[in-house]
Amino acid sequence: MKKRCWIAIMLVALLFFCGCGAGKGYSKTEKEERFSQLDALQMNGPEEVLSRFPEKNIFLLGEMHGVKESFEIELAFLEAMAKEHTEIQIVLEFSPCKIFALKQYIETGDEDILLESVKNSKGSYAFHGDYQKFFQKIREFHEKGISLHLIGIDQEFSALDVILALELLNKDRFSLEIEKLRQAQKDAITSAYRMMEYYARKWRETLTDSSEDEELERIIEGMEDAIDASKRESHFRDEAMFQRFNERVNPELPTFGIFGSTHLAKKVSPPYKTLIPDAKKTLGQYLVEDSIYTDRLVIGNMYYVDSAGMDVDGRSLKIYAEIPKGELLIDHALERRESTVWYQTKGLPQNLYDEPLEHWCDFVMIVKNAQPTTYFYRREQ
Repeated sequence: MKKRCWIAIMLVALLFFCGCGAGKGYSKTEKEERFSQLDALQMNGPEEVLSRFPEKNIFLLGEMHGVKESFEIELAFLEAMAKEHTEIQIVLEFSPCKIFALKQYIETGDEDILLESVKNSKGSYAFHGDYQKFFQKIREFHEKGISLHLIGIDQEFSALDVILALELLNKDRFSLEIEKLRQAQKDAITSAYRMMEYYARKWRETLTDSSEDEELERIIEGMEDAIDASKRESHFRDEAMFQRFNERVNPELPTFGIFGSTHLAKKVSPPYKTLIPDAKKTLGQYLVEDSIYTDRLVIGNMYYVDSAGMDVDGRSLKIYAEIPKGELLIDHALERRESTVWYQTKGLPQNLYDEPLEHWCDFVMIVKNAQPTTYFYRREQ
């Protein structure tokens, strides 16, 4: 009796593992047919992506922060856009204050400004040298004559970004405010926010039409975004980013954007809610539902296989694979020699969370064996 039970258990296990190995139960013939479909949908990098969407001009890439290969993919995409356009908007998950400093670096080439901006970073973008190299490459596009408009639309914030922006704008004019803000951010984040709220109101009352005050107004907007975010629940963040996108991005110009992939899903519904449980809508959903952007917008997301990323404390962590091995899309990508395999999603014989990938994005980049970004030392405050 025991022997029969053991044989039955072994048969069940064998059937289970055979089924898993087949990838959702596909036969060999079905797998070959699906692979043929995937061959047709595979794209040869960013230039082919652009050619498949000839009527579109706003391309947003969703990444996982802290992954070295993500920067390489983004630069390759920007390079492809620069072959077709001499004026490009670059929209980033940064505050306007950080963007102010980065623009100063791009215009002047002052490496100290870039280094300071990197060391001021917080969150999952923080403290890595690949971020520094990324903007050095961005500046090379500027030196080649490409007109770049950097736009920051996020509320993630560091008081040090405000201080750096004020120092670059007019250190003498804002010397007292810089000193007080520096002391406040050392004391407590709440003290820094209270100080920023006070100065934002004070400066707004005295703004003039001068070019310096035009720049100051953008810095004030960044401060106000941070203050507003500190008073609201986190799930309002994407709505605020959409509002700033709407205000600052010219929809007529070629546009390249980089965000964390959870901001760019075209919809928020179960089971995607498990990733962003408190989100009402993502930035991507706001954009695709808006008549200004829906016919202009292309969203691509990076998915990772056998990869690792860096967290804010400098630890290397294995990346959770949203599309697991055994799925035909991943099996197909693993058989390609390229380190990143690109696919148009419309028509993909592959579901993510039991829905077609085209519901989430227009194309995907399957990134294999990606490595964490290079850790940077944390600046003593």
